[in-house]
Amino acid sequence: MTADRLLTDAEHAFQRAEFTAVRPLLHRLRGQFGTPDGEEAAVRYAVLRAALAARVGDWQKAVRRCPDSYLHLASTGVVHGLAVSALRRLAEEGGRHTESGTAALAIVLWAHLLDEDDPGDFRALLTGRRSAPARDELWEEARRHLLGRINDLLHALDVRGERDVLAAWETAWEAERADPMIVLQDTGPDGMSSLEDAAWHLVDRGRHIDLLDAYTARHPDPGTWTTDSPDHRACRDALAQALAIRGKDQAGAKKWSETLADFSTAARLGNTLDASEREAVLRAGHNVGRSRNGYGYSPITRSAQTRYDTCCAAIRTVHRP
Repeated sequence: MTADRLLTDAEHAFQRAEFTAVRPLLHRLRGQFGTPDGEEAAVRYAVLRAALAARVGDWQKAVRRCPDSYLHLASTGVVHGLAVSALRRLAEEGGRHTESGTAALAIVLWAHLLDEDDPGDFRALLTGRRSAPARDELWEEARRHLLGRINDLLHALDVRGERDVLAAWETAWEAERADPMIVLQDTGPDGMSSLEDAAWHLVDRGRHIDLLDAYTARHPDPGTWTTDSPDHRACRDALAQALAIRGKDQAGAKKWSETLADFSTAARLGNTLDASEREAVLRAGHNVGRSRNGYGYSPITRSAQTRYDTCCAAIRTVHRP
């Protein structure tokens, strides 16, 4: 009887729901061979112990024990069992504030299982349980259905928990699927990923308006958003990029004062204007105070002049003659 055989037997017992047999097998494994320390065996062992902790309702221990990487080395059946349990826990508990660790666990596991590259061969597991192959179109339909159900649940829990897009579990779910970044042991009540990661994800997904709305709700005075402020350092670069994108949209809509407001704030956050952004600033500076048809000129306001001067200073800093 080898260590690998004992671990394999424990995994099979778990998948057959013979839970009373799993712990004795793991106890024998540790007694005869010690705690597994090889990479694959260590991941398999950790996921199995996390699943056992979840079975008895010890979700803090489950989150602490479960690895957040190399899940393809674990038994997919055990990973799936733990993932289903985590999702049920969230649905039953209604997504309480204290369940952020369980939500993070569910997100990490389901992002792995439903990855389009299928690193854990989840499709093969389901095919084996059905005793019939699943055609490509049926598999993709089932995969999309599962993704949608998880997304809907997390969104509903975010609404109930009054989380904005920077702290939302739905945002963390989207980000984890795009680029795994959640560290389960670092999950806290304020979020699953850093503010910087969440902010950049929103910008990359074209949701810069959502980012700016959420951040403004947290910090209502954009005049305090500066590159040297410790309060804004985490989101500084993503905010500057979001403001520059919105500033160009404002210029396209001939909202000249709003254009200068966005670009001046972006400049204070350290944004370097590219050629198209410099052109938008100069157009806004020339047209601010005019109506959209170019007539009805009125003197430039002091605030607009200050914003324009801030933008021009940023241009001169990078493009000195």
